[in-house]
Amino acid sequence: MATLSGCGGSDENKSAVEKRVAQVPHVATGSSQDNIIKPAIILPQPGIYQSALLTHGHTQKLINNIDSLAIVYPLSEHQLRWDVLADDGNFATWWVGRAELLAGSDKPSRLNLTRISRKNDAGNFVMIKGDNGAEFQASPYQMQSNTPGKVLFKSWPVINVDGVATRYAAFDFSSTGISVYNNWSGHVAIMPLQSTMIRTHTWEMKSGLATDILGDIDVTNNGGKLTVSMPLLSAGCTIVGEGDLDTSELLSKLTFTGFEKCKFTIDNDAGWSQTDYKNTAGLARVKNTAIAYVAEFKDGKSIENLVIGFPELNGVIFKLVNK
Repeated sequence: MATLSGCGGSDENKSAVEKRVAQVPHVATGSSQDNIIKPAIILPQPGIYQSALLTHGHTQKLINNIDSLAIVYPLSEHQLRWDVLADDGNFATWWVGRAELLAGSDKPSRLNLTRISRKNDAGNFVMIKGDNGAEFQASPYQMQSNTPGKVLFKSWPVINVDGVATRYAAFDFSSTGISVYNNWSGHVAIMPLQSTMIRTHTWEMKSGLATDILGDIDVTNNGGKLTVSMPLLSAGCTIVGEGDLDTSELLSKLTFTGFEKCKFTIDNDAGWSQTDYKNTAGLARVKNTAIAYVAEFKDGKSIENLVIGFPELNGVIFKLVNK
């Protein structure tokens, strides 16, 4: 029967995260038919993770110059959800994972994994305008897993950025194709990020042009009551998320409202990234409210980051860096 379990980090980081992260258990091999999972679904604890694509080889290496991140969302009604994204400046890729739960049980039974890759060039516009507003074009690089039972979470021997042999926990996404990134094995390692207390702060955006997706984002922590105000400049509206701070400092749940005032139109000269297009298309589908999770953390360079992920919008993630 499929189970939900914890993950392991690198040996040298173990002491810093061992209270949050469990060791990776042995995972039995096997396959399944009709998306019914016979081996266990092994997932890390909910939270934000630094991720890295791994090369081929018995002892794998991290592939450099790929900006990547993973979010594992808390258990929701009838589903486990996780999103992993990577961008090397040429292709932006999202792996959207969903595990359905058996009725009346907390045991996952069906798994769906979709990879969406989008080429970052001026000729690859991914938004179209119609009677229903802006819509997301199908990606020529999209693929759904034909063997979702392979999407397991294991511990792999890896040469880290310092050239030291260690072990990282990693997803196996090879079932959705491995040709997108050069010498990629299909494995994505994840490393826990130490979440910090979400504070009252204004996260300033680069320019604030009317064609931009986001204006300055205001975050307020009033005694554990969180409010996040996100001006969607190109849509001419502001959505507001409200919720309670997660005292475990992992992910805090917010409910966003205000979408009824948004008009999602795309300026042909906006010069957006593929992530911008995807996030806008996802938000444009919201009718009334949307659930999101927010976390604040410091990356490996001690730079403060804020991440806002929408688990029901298939890879809509905003990552903000404090200037």
